[in-house]
Amino acid sequence: MTRDLALSGLKIDSPMITPGTANFRPPSWPPPPDFPVVIDAEGVVACAYGDAVWNLAPWAGKTCSVPFGDGGRGATVSSENADLLRQIAAWWLWGPAAVQSAVTLKVRVAQIRQLAAVCSEQGILISELSSFPSVIDTVAAQTRKSDGLLMLGLLHRLLAHRKALSFTILDEEGLRRLAGKLPEHKRVQTAYIPPRIWTYQLIRLREFLDDYLSHKDQVLACFTFCLNAYRVNAGGWVALFDKGLDRSCRPFGTAASTGARVDGRRYHGPFRNTAKRFGIDGLIQRWTLSDSIAGLTELLNMVRDAGMAYALNFSLMRVDEGAQLRTGCYTVEKDALNQDVHLLASATTKTQDDPDARWICSPSVSFAIDAMTHVAQMRLGAAGHNPRRRLSAQDRAHPRLWSHGEEPWSKGNESKGERGRVPEYAKIIHRRSKLFDPEQLRITQPDLDVARAMTFGLDPDKFAVGNAWPFAWHQLRRTGVCNMLASGLVSESSLRFQLKHLTVVMTRYYGQNYFRLNGNLADEARGFFLREMYESVARGFAELSGDQYISPHGDKRKDQILRPIGGRDHKGLVQAAKSGKVAYRQTLLGGCAQATCIYGGVTNLAACMGTAGGSTKPCEQLIIDKERRSILIKLIADFDSQLCEVSSDSPMRQSLIENLNAAKQAINVIDQT
Repeated sequence: MTRDLALSGLKIDSPMITPGTANFRPPSWPPPPDFPVVIDAEGVVACAYGDAVWNLAPWAGKTCSVPFGDGGRGATVSSENADLLRQIAAWWLWGPAAVQSAVTLKVRVAQIRQLAAVCSEQGILISELSSFPSVIDTVAAQTRKSDGLLMLGLLHRLLAHRKALSFTILDEEGLRRLAGKLPEHKRVQTAYIPPRIWTYQLIRLREFLDDYLSHKDQVLACFTFCLNAYRVNAGGWVALFDKGLDRSCRPFGTAASTGARVDGRRYHGPFRNTAKRFGIDGLIQRWTLSDSIAGLTELLNMVRDAGMAYALNFSLMRVDEGAQLRTGCYTVEKDALNQDVHLLASATTKTQDDPDARWICSPSVSFAIDAMTHVAQMRLGAAGHNPRRRLSAQDRAHPRLWSHGEEPWSKGNESKGERGRVPEYAKIIHRRSKLFDPEQLRITQPDLDVARAMTFGLDPDKFAVGNAWPFAWHQLRRTGVCNMLASGLVSESSLRFQLKHLTVVMTRYYGQNYFRLNGNLADEARGFFLREMYESVARGFAELSGDQYISPHGDKRKDQILRPIGGRDHKGLVQAAKSGKVAYRQTLLGGCAQATCIYGGVTNLAACMGTAGGSTKPCEQLIIDKERRSILIKLIADFDSQLCEVSSDSPMRQSLIENLNAAKQAINVIDQT
């Protein structure tokens, strides 16, 4: 069947591809069997659409092929399934979110090919898989542990495009079953950072970045002045970077008086005088350990470190992916609902080789990117004068945000421009002693209790009361997504705003198949979010059995809500969450066993307690946490205070009254048990 679809042109990053090449866009959908997929630099067709193996080597610059499993005696995929697999591969090449790397296509097809092989062995089409739960279980059992998250993410993406493809591999129920059966990749869970420690490091990172940005113009002026001072004393740029500058010739120091001139060289006295002249002496003193010009380099490195940490806290990026961020990586797109979606663009190689993947992030990440961009561009200006640097066109247009010292007074300029590895987060925290107070990072008993509740298999020697929290980059990823899933309960107001934004957009795109973006969202990040979401549901639902949780409709209703638990252990609850048998969300009153709710239960209590509009009874899915009584008392006082400031006929007043009555009614329920 041939259909007309609005197909994009090839997006593969290769000079062999132009809008004029024969393979740029198929004439029909699916493409005809003889349509050229890859054309090499000599104009020779390397592979056609109907081939059993696509040779992608001309694009990749190395051996790279995509077998569909239907060629030769050792065929593992039926011809019918191989045709569907080729159509999926073509969609990833010419569809609306086309890949930009040959290796990415190879990895993606390999994920779905193993599923197609199982279906072929069982005698079914991959488009029929949803109707065969036992085959889904077989697919899960034969999937490598390290492949599970990526496969799940790809299948979610394909479900979103089922109309264009005209077939579905797994529907939502099938995806839940597969997610529940996939083997765990890690036996020991990544540690969850307790909220007190997590919030402290975020607040300090933001305070530093804000302080730097408020002085960025002065820093640039001082940096430019120092750069020229070194050039003058060296006798030119080439001499400066080629031979370096002897200690006696350096423009800043204690030996020479300010303004002194010797043999054409000019001396400016101690650097702290210059820093004061440009208005950055206080900034350097607040955050660095040196008032010499080395303190300026330390300050710039701190911006790089803090910016990286802040960005990783509010996205699902790995540190290696963050290290490849470049200027211009932060963008804002509109989705199909005309809502802003904030994105970071970088390269990912963990599970696929994609030079332009996308990660959803908080709007506040823009501050970190702005600060890192400012430093990267300053250092690019210095690197441009260094004859030993061989900067690519991309480096000049969009330098990496993880910059190293290009300034002539820094040891970093002695390298040949290789991009260094990002140190462990624990090392950065230890090194930046003015950024983080070690005492604030020591584990307390409440910290340990939370960490143990959220993490299986914590090392008792490392995670103990009195020890400094052993930070690691990958902890930011898991902690961030766990907190997003309970964002309404985060106490600090600015963090609550950031997390509220993230939980909405991540649930929409990662959890509800709403992927109508121009960007290519990272598939593995989607799978990671979904898995943690199911874990969160399981943990919360299990807690509801405790005596502190009550239903406003009585014990019988609570028993009905908890009936799905049955005697399940945590693993069983996770599987039940993935299959949709149990649902749970944290709310300000306690918890809710309803999967979704337009009111949320965080900013609107009236809908939960039945005090809004024509409602007269509390929600049947509501579970009240008796330990929230003190919070509710504070809320009542806050509502009373706000009522004194709004007009008597305003909608705001009506809303405040409804929520005030809801809080009072919840306290009455608590007091009566």
